[in-house]
Amino acid sequence: MITYYSLGFAVFAPLLGALLGTVCRKRVVILGLNLVAAGSLAGALVVEPVWLEASRLVVAAGGAVTVPSVSAIALYLYPEQRPRALAFVLTGL
Repeated sequence: MITYYSLGFAVFAPLLGALLGTVCRKRVVILGLNLVAAGSLAGALVVEPVWLEASRLVVAAGGAVTVPSVSAIALYLYPEQRPRALAFVLTGL
């Protein structure tokens, strides 16, 4: 399951970043967190491994959208403490 998440994150991050690059960061973060919640809920409810793998891909898409957006927001809000802000955000990854 970790492999599916990692591959999904690696594929979805540049694709969704390009598609959602002009959208408001707040909306992108909300979309990403909703994807993570939906994928996690689906993963908890499924029985077959194929659907569990699909749910991990949905969670990966949410993470691929959320992490860069939250990193950009943190760097914008705390320009004098950039390393610390980025480290705080990426600790959750």
